[in-house]
Amino acid sequence: MQQLTFCLLVTLSFAQLTTQLSIASWPSADNIELTITAHRNQLGHYVSKWALKDSSNALPENAKLDVKTSVSESQGRKTLIFQGAYTVPSSAPRGYEYFPGVGYYKFYPKGTKSYSKAMDTCINDGAHLAILNSEAEMKVLRSIFARHPDVFRYAYLGYHDQAEEGKFFTIFGDPLSKTGYERWDEGEPNQSYGNEDCGTMHRSGGLNDSPCERDFSMPFFCEYDPFLEQNKGNEIQ
Repeated sequence: MQQLTFCLLVTLSFAQLTTQLSIASWPSADNIELTITAHRNQLGHYVSKWALKDSSNALPENAKLDVKTSVSESQGRKTLIFQGAYTVPSSAPRGYEYFPGVGYYKFYPKGTKSYSKAMDTCINDGAHLAILNSEAEMKVLRSIFARHPDVFRYAYLGYHDQAEEGKFFTIFGDPLSKTGYERWDEGEPNQSYGNEDCGTMHRSGGLNDSPCERDFSMPFFCEYDPFLEQNKGNEIQ
């Protein structure tokens, strides 16, 4: 992963500012230009806009620009502080497909008989069992599932209720209700076998609780997030 950090301080004696920061040592380009435009609105607040341009190559689609602004005051002088980082992630693990605006995924159609082995496989990839955070993400996984019409209709995902029945959490310990996607398949979750503690997704997109150990192989989805430290597996629950 490559990261460029920057900090820019500007004295607040202007109605509008446009400034440009050029970096000539970025590994992927001859020159990268960061343009900042800021102005004071009618309420007296400062509003800033950012533009990033690579003069020699297209900027990576999965790069991330994080910017924070703050105002400090010293001896009656106010200063607008721009702090940020432009990050280009490392290449995804082999076999992971990138869906713009959504993420990287790999489907294991041959699957495994154990939820824990599915987790381990994803971790060994440098990834994690996929967690749905939106309808758009569900549609991506559903489209991948549709490429394999002959595999079992459910696939393991990264959520479960192993700690307490009926209370579902992701493998990172976050409540399923906070993920942004909680559309269950009809009649689910139902704990129908008395041991359905691991999360799956039906090929139609609905969530379902399933046994964590099966007598046949269950497909599963892995997700790679280049900006997520937990991909290393040290905080997966």
